Amino acid sequence: MNSDEIYDLCTLFLHAYQERNLDTLRQMFNRSEELTVLGTHEDLCFLGWSAFETSLARQFSAIEDTDIQMTDFRSHVFAGGAAACAYATTNYRGRVSGQDIHLHGMRLTLTLERHDHFWRVVQAHWSIPADGSLLSPKQLTHQPETTASAPVGHDSGAVCAPQAQQQPALAAHAGFPSGARAAFTVYRKMASTATKRLNQGTFDFASDIAPHADEHFTEIANTVSLDLAQVRETFTPVINAIAVGASFSWSVQLEQARDLTPDITLLITTAQVTLTLSEGQPDTKRYRITNLLTRNSSGAWVFLHQHRTEIPAE
Repeated sequence: MNSDEIYDLCTLFLHAYQERNLDTLRQMFNRSEELTVLGTHEDLCFLGWSAFETSLARQFSAIEDTDIQMTDFRSHVFAGGAAACAYATTNYRGRVSGQDIHLHGMRLTLTLERHDHFWRVVQAHWSIPADGSLLSPKQLTHQPETTASAPVGHDSGAVCAPQAQQQPALAAHAGFPSGARAAFTVYRKMASTATKRLNQGTFDFASDIAPHADEHFTEIANTVSLDLAQVRETFTPVINAIAVGASFSWSVQLEQARDLTPDITLLITTAQVTLTLSEGQPDTKRYRITNLLTRNSSGAWVFLHQHRTEIPAE
């Protein structure tokens, strides 16, 4: 499966949504309870095809007109063609339940897996800019259930909720696949080590973070696509704050997991980061994150891709 084929598949996915063609979407998605679809805020976490299909049907009944354009498309094929990841920017214009909606700069990640010579979407994640320039999905969340809004899951019914934010014991993950457990152990240790070294003033991105990322790593945060060098820059404000007396904490928790192949795993996690100034209230942010990891040539788990959506404070 080359990049052109993945592009065509993503185009078909958006076209099927635009045309409200549920039959085509049924053929494209892995219709099992292992499917995970993350929307643009914390209430939109659908576990399993049945929950997602119910949401789609509710949305399609309210959508009157829709146009979705895709730009900035990129993809990677892994494990000899057994799994793939695609991400793109999408612009949405539509009329839903009599309301005009325009959402620009939305980010989409799709994770695909080969099943009997056919490709199926096993995970999807949408996010929108967090700068307040777009129509707030939280406002739409509390509208009557007959009202839908933006693409793929602005829905009034939450299927899963964020779990408590603490660094979990590994025994709690006994039910997850072995590859996922091993990959999450790496993730958890990386967060713990980075937290400790940041607070000690000994943090070094090149040794504490970079070795855990593939050379093609891409992160989507607040709908902005970041390469590894740009991710490094995001630690600078934290380092500067700690230098003048602040403290930092970073915890991660595993919500869902799936081994795509023996060497590719998909993790759905929540994370909480807190920066507490020497005099002031803690600044805490929570995220739900799609993580795609692979084993490198030395057998170590490394990140291929992350896509995170901030969970607004209640």
